[in-house]
Amino acid sequence: MMAPLQSTVADADEVACDRIWTQQAKTYGWDTGATLASHLKVSIVRKYCSPERRLCDIGAGNGLFMRVLAPHCAHVTGVDLNAEMLAEGCAMIAQEGIANADFVQASASHLPLVDSDFDVVYCFSTLLLIPDIVSALREMVRVLRPGGYLILDVAGRNNLSAIYWRLWYRR
Repeated sequence: MMAPLQSTVADADEVACDRIWTQQAKTYGWDTGATLASHLKVSIVRKYCSPERRLCDIGAGNGLFMRVLAPHCAHVTGVDLNAEMLAEGCAMIAQEGIANADFVQASASHLPLVDSDFDVVYCFSTLLLIPDIVSALREMVRVLRPGGYLILDVAGRNNLSAIYWRLWYRR
């Protein structure tokens, strides 16, 4: 397993998000079947999984979706900004003996990944947290191979998820 890379945090919103997710890291959930939304997310990505495909999870957090999808693909790389979430993910992946997964610490807007390296790139419940969504989307497309699949859970800045984020998590 690859150790998380050091990243440069340049945006005040990213620093605030990082602090919040550090506080949540130890208690963040592991059950992708707990909600219909999580179950659907896994089902959608699994539709495009096969033993030879490489996946990339943008905003992977603790690897919640990675650990469920890893048995259905060749390899899965999780990208997240928060070191504590990545440490939790590395521990869980190791504990479960998942050998085809690794984590990279980076901003979604500046992915230190090779062009056209992934067959499937997915990003769940993360876009509303990214200050520069356009750069993040460009990066996701850059690392996606031609003919690959980009799967997004789109939450805009003015939807209920974003409002909930601003009102509850930021306190």
